[in-house]
Amino acid sequence: MSIENINSQIADLNDGIEAKLAEMEAEGTTEERAAEIEAEVRADFAKIEKLKTRAADYARVAEERARLTAADPRRPTEERSARITPVATSDAEERATNFLRVAGTREVEFRAPQSVGTNTAGGHTVATPTLITKVIETLKFAGPMADPSVVTEYVTDRGEQMKFITDDDTANSASAVAEAASMGSAELAVGEKLLGAYKRATGVVKITHELLTDSSIDIVSHVADRLGKRMSRKVNTDLTTGDGSGDPTGIITALGTPALETAAANAIAYADLIDLIHSVDYEYRKGGNNAFMMHDAQVARLRKLADSNGLPIWQDSNIQSGAPARLLGYPVLVNNAMVSTVADDVVPIIFGDFKAYAFRRVGVVQVQRFDELYAADGQVGFNLWLRYDGNLLSTGAVKGLKIKPAA
Repeated sequence: MSIENINSQIADLNDGIEAKLAEMEAEGTTEERAAEIEAEVRADFAKIEKLKTRAADYARVAEERARLTAADPRRPTEERSARITPVATSDAEERATNFLRVAGTREVEFRAPQSVGTNTAGGHTVATPTLITKVIETLKFAGPMADPSVVTEYVTDRGEQMKFITDDDTANSASAVAEAASMGSAELAVGEKLLGAYKRATGVVKITHELLTDSSIDIVSHVADRLGKRMSRKVNTDLTTGDGSGDPTGIITALGTPALETAAANAIAYADLIDLIHSVDYEYRKGGNNAFMMHDAQVARLRKLADSNGLPIWQDSNIQSGAPARLLGYPVLVNNAMVSTVADDVVPIIFGDFKAYAFRRVGVVQVQRFDELYAADGQVGFNLWLRYDGNLLSTGAVKGLKIKPAA
């Protein structure tokens, strides 16, 4: 049976349905006959849906045959090679890129390969009469380290090393010079920091042709969204705790072992936070970009602290004005890549001007679609990758608080 024959049958059924509906509405039609007509119409609609499904199957087969037999100008022989093409819509790539800049993430777990026949492998998204076309997503928070409003972002077209010149001259000042005396010399302490381009990938998610065709949601955009959120979690972790060897230098690593330690063992007190604020030089603090950064578990601890007058030191965020939560007058950035405990020697809280941290990325997030690599299995693969690096350019701008170990 050809698609033309199927379309002809559908047209005949539609004509028949129109005639039956007219008969049902005509005067003199008994209720019994109207009920019979209604049943016949429903049966005809069911036949039409089956024919439409069959036509779609024929169309997919024809499209696949044409694609697999098409000449590939990139190869001299008939041996086919994997073709990597970008996702058709630029919206998906832009959405994936944007997930590097948001704190909250949402994830749906897919079992590879995703298919229609297995519910846990994607079949839940295929339309049925009772399916609500909205995915219920599991939430997981990442953090702010790739947010250009928090750190300083540098975007380059290529991945060659970026060199930053550093100069810490804070130990020097002018001095008194007697008449006709030598003025002496004091060299600048000039150094450099390099940012490379480490590559990170989410791993390939394979989707069956049936799921791509039959899903009641935009499955391509949905997959791009999920992969973007996977990447956001990896980027935030790298920029927080990366060890600088084969990884970006995370802000915790860049700080080293803080000189400032809590007064009591395995505890954070109000006075410790005051000391942390003032461990950052006033020259940085007066800029207005300073904030605390900590795990959400530390937030829970500090919300219970009070000052010497018994007043809470925590100020909740103002949802109406959009103002963030504040601690001792400074905004609080939640970063769940930091430690959640107050165990010996850990650094649970940092404070300072996070604009001193440089996040370098090469271009935008790259979304790949593998049409031919998995074609023999009736699947299409999706992958997302990004090249980036990061480091704290001025260690004086951010300071950490270390937990005093138990005696």
